[in-house]
Amino acid sequence: MTAIPTGPSESASHCHVPADFDPEGRRVLRAEVARLIGAAQWLATELDEGRGCHAALLQASVLQADIDTIAARLVDGHLKYCVTRAIGSGQTPDEVQSLLTPLQTLLFTRR
Repeated sequence: MTAIPTGPSESASHCHVPADFDPEGRRVLRAEVARLIGAAQWLATELDEGRGCHAALLQASVLQADIDTIAARLVDGHLKYCVTRAIGSGQTPDEVQSLLTPLQTLLFTRR
């Protein structure tokens, strides 16, 4: 099994969450993360209280949609800001490839 990277590589140290470039983007991401946290807490409560499968499955669906929304927003920002800037600044193919690694991890570790 391949180890999943847990942090940015040294060559990707200039890479930032897109919210760093866009205050509105930061607000939207924080709201989406708050919604995700709320849905997770709601699911935990439903499980603790022994509610039916229907309610738990519905909350699991909400969680998955929230995760997908956040991931899509982060991928969009990473491509627009980090990868595009790296290519435009003349970074080497290996440096650009290091910026693609988190995207590959996201796409290929999904179950």
